[in-house]
Amino acid sequence: MIYKTQGFEIDLKQITRLYPAVSIQAGGERAQVSLEWAELKQDVIEIEAYVLVFDCDP
Repeated sequence: MIYKTQGFEIDLKQITRLYPAVSIQAGGERAQVSLEWAELKQDVIEIEAYVLVFDCDP
């Protein structure tokens, strides 16, 4: 199955790892961290967006 987005094509058969992450804001800085870490620190960070990260074989 081929996923097309923003001019790119991704062959979903080549995905080897899939994990949730978030973009956060803390202390005036932005970062991308694991969802698990963000849940542990939810009282001191602000979640801006949820992201699904994946690795692909070439």
